[in-house]
Amino acid sequence: MKTTGPLVEGNLAIDFVNTEEIRRGIRKDYIDTADTFSVWLTDEELEGAVSKEQLPFEVEIWPEEAMGKVHELREEIRDNVEQTAECEEVGPRFVKQMESYIEKAPFAMKLHEGRVVHVPVGDPVEKLCSLVAADVLRMIGEGQLEHVRKCANPECLFMFVDRAGRRKWCSMRRCGNRAKVTRHLKRQAGGD
Repeated sequence: MKTTGPLVEGNLAIDFVNTEEIRRGIRKDYIDTADTFSVWLTDEELEGAVSKEQLPFEVEIWPEEAMGKVHELREEIRDNVEQTAECEEVGPRFVKQMESYIEKAPFAMKLHEGRVVHVPVGDPVEKLCSLVAADVLRMIGEGQLEHVRKCANPECLFMFVDRAGRRKWCSMRRCGNRAKVTRHLKRQAGGD
């Protein structure tokens, strides 16, 4: 059951950044409190992006002070991915930042249902930050980060992986169709 904001990509790092949106001119944060963060972590749709065995579920109530670290990581990723999208080069400082998150909660390997799963070890907040940072580094290593784009709708915060090289919108349903309708109405109003 979907319980939180849109998970556009099925990619942990991008879905994490996409926990914030602007809807009808109002900024909405789907992980603004420890409670909403817990709900996001248990969203079934997150399963495609990360294995449930990797997530820090031993914490039933996340401390509010942890949210500052979570939001800081989200902003670091958003800012750097937007910058990378503009210049198509990943900065070494960004890589170092992501590596430092992983160093705070390094990974152990566990066998789960016949496959090896990398599970971060340490403080629950550090674990989550480590998982997200590892996904960012994976994207860099696989050349995916250069294909991450911000939606062409200036009022949309969502990011996506542009695999084909032609995509402009986070989704046609959310932003693409709205832009087409707006253009159509402007043409009609102009008499074209």
